[in-house]
Amino acid sequence: MGAGFLVVLAILAVAYFAIRGRAIRFREQLQEALRRATERTATNQLPMEDMIKCPTCGTYSAPGQQRACDRVDCPYR
Repeated sequence: MGAGFLVVLAILAVAYFAIRGRAIRFREQLQEALRRATERTATNQLPMEDMIKCPTCGTYSAPGQQRACDRVDCPYR
């Protein structure tokens, strides 16, 4: 009975430390993925600009990037 008890105790200890190690690795991987995701979103943001509506054709463009359209009365010619 003593040897069987020690074997069961050893099996339980191995299982406990295996599960614990896997949980620690999973937590570290999750934290790393979260860090990479937040780092990526912080660097991918472009500066915001107000859009300007063309008085002739009604299209919107960023300031300083207006292009002439095919209309005769286009203000950006």
